[in-house]
Amino acid sequence: RRDGGRVQLGTACLCRMAPAPALLVKGAAQRVVSDMLRGCTPPPSAAAATEPFPHHWTLHVELDRPLAPLRGRTAADESYHLAVAPPPPRAGGVPAVRVRSPTPWGALHALTTLRHLMEVEHTVETGEVRVFVPVCEIEDGPAHRHRALVVPFARDAHVLEYAVGGTDPFEGTTRMELRELLQWIDIGASLKLNVLHWEVMAKDENRFVHLLDMIKVVAGYAARRGLQLMPQVHLDHARVPAPARALFLRNLARVLQGTSPLVHLGPD
Repeated sequence: RRDGGRVQLGTACLCRMAPAPALLVKGAAQRVVSDMLRGCTPPPSAAAATEPFPHHWTLHVELDRPLAPLRGRTAADESYHLAVAPPPPRAGGVPAVRVRSPTPWGALHALTTLRHLMEVEHTVETGEVRVFVPVCEIEDGPAHRHRALVVPFARDAHVLEYAVGGTDPFEGTTRMELRELLQWIDIGASLKLNVLHWEVMAKDENRFVHLLDMIKVVAGYAARRGLQLMPQVHLDHARVPAPARALFLRNLARVLQGTSPLVHLGPD
C-alpha cells in the first residue's frame, strides 16, 4: 500500500535490530548503503546532534527467530513486512524503515525490496545524486518454497579451469571467472531466489582439493545472500578411481554441512 509521498535517504543509516543483531541482515543493510547510496547527496536535515550517531534515516529490523538455519526453511520463514514512514514532525526527525520477519531470510528479501523501491535522481548541473523511496507498507512472501537459479557447467565450464602449476586455486584469470559466478549469485539474490543449482565437473583427482575449496567459497557466499547451494557433481568414472571418488564425496559432505541437504550426482 502506497500512502503517497516519498522520503529521501542518505549515506548515514542508524540500524537497530531486535532481539539480537543478525550478521546476515547487518551485512545486507551495509550492502544497501554502499551499493545504492554511496556518493548520493545527503538530505537537507539529519538527526539532532544530541543523537549518539547523527544519521539521515533509521532501519529497524525485528526477527522472531534470528538464528533460524538456512536448511529447512518454509515459505512462511521468508515472508516479511516492510514499512517506510516519513519523518515525524518533531525537529531533527528522520525517515524510518521498519522490517518485521520470522527469520533473517525474510529480512533479506525485505531489504532487496527496499533496493528495488529506490528512485535515483541525478541533477546534471550540480552533480547532485538523490535517492528516494516511496512511503509505503508491504506484506510479501514467496509463492513457492523452492526457487532455483541454475548455472550449468556446459555454459560456464571455464569457471572450474584452474591455473596450472600455482599454489593458489584462485590465482590468475580464475579470480575473474569466480567473480563472474558470484555475480550470478547476486543476481539470484536480487530476484529473491533461494537455491543455487550449480553443475561442477570433478574429472581430475589431483584438483579435488582446489575444487572443494571453490565449492566452500561459493556455498558461503551464496548462504550469506539467502541461497542454499545444491551442487550437481559430475564424477569422471573413467579417469577417477572409486576410492578417490568416495573420498571426494565424503569431503564434499563435510564442506556442505549446515548449508545444503542435497547433492545431485551425475548428469541427469
